[in-house]
Amino acid sequence: MLAGGEYKWKRAKIKKDPDIYHVPMRSVKCGRDYTPLYRFLMSKEGYNFDEVYSEAVSRVDNKMRIFDIIKTASAFPVVRIGDGTYYHTMYIDKDKILKFVDKSFSIQKYFNNGKQENN
Repeated sequence: MLAGGEYKWKRAKIKKDPDIYHVPMRSVKCGRDYTPLYRFLMSKEGYNFDEVYSEAVSRVDNKMRIFDIIKTASAFPVVRIGDGTYYHTMYIDKDKILKFVDKSFSIQKYFNNGKQENN
């Protein structure tokens, strides 16, 4: 155990060593907001998926973000992205048309019904 001045000098040495505490911002991947992408996809219901995909790919850095809300037809009607944001799930039908799994589904009603059943 260090005492008195020894501890003080060790602490000062650690602060001066840039490799211990300094992390350049370029190396840290900050979260990105894909809300505009999801809104774009939801606005393209009924359109040909190939056309929508080619337009969406040109706008994003990661192609897999497109498939965050595009699932299979039997998927749960909403998908949670992030801490508490829910989007209606979409799927591609056999004619390559983009559709919602169940647009009338309400996540508020789903959670409220669950709370009433538990009480």
